[in-house]
Amino acid sequence: LKPEKLSRLTKKFKADIGFSFDGDADRVVVSDEKGKILDGDAILATISTYLLKKKKLPKNSVISTLMSNLAFRDFLIKSGIKLFLSNVGDRYVVEEMKKKKAFIGGEQSGHIIFSDNGYSGDGILTALFILDIVVNEKCKVSELANGFFKKAPQKLVNLKLKKESSEILKNKKLLNLKNRLLKFNKDCDILIRKSGTENLLRVMVQCHRKKTMESIVDNLVIEIKRIDSN
Repeated sequence: LKPEKLSRLTKKFKADIGFSFDGDADRVVVSDEKGKILDGDAILATISTYLLKKKKLPKNSVISTLMSNLAFRDFLIKSGIKLFLSNVGDRYVVEEMKKKKAFIGGEQSGHIIFSDNGYSGDGILTALFILDIVVNEKCKVSELANGFFKKAPQKLVNLKLKKESSEILKNKKLLNLKNRLLKFNKDCDILIRKSGTENLLRVMVQCHRKKTMESIVDNLVIEIKRIDSN
């Protein structure tokens, strides 16, 4: 998946749409004709609102993860779609889809999962869904989800640690700081999770105000480094 290259090539060849798949094609990102990228959030918004319009969205429900963008969440709710959030990872998306009997779910990375496809991520099927929507709606790709919502500022920081990540995650001072930050910044979201492959913490903060987001990230990083060094 190389979104920047996809964007450049789509514009260079004046294509109506561009697709980029990962190695096993279970993930996809899309470029509109202007070179703007539709990530998993935008793809989910496009497909789910189309299905809702056609009355083909079972339970009017969509599953996404805690990494999903705030603007995406707000858009779905305003569109009359029930959004349920799972932990990060496709297996957690699938678990929640089965619980809620949802037809579609996915991740911001472009991993889109359909229940009638054996709960498998399928980038090619996702691409066909997008093409079908463009043809049936007789619209340009830029008129899809990229015109629905403007993404809220979002930042992800990876912090390598000396101590065990699970130990720091349980630290009361860090938990208290996170709670205080959320209390005074109600339109923000904070996700702190450990890596599954390395001893590091992934800190993701998103907020409708970029300065506030940067300030929250700085506060969390300082506290985590302080805890890790003591």
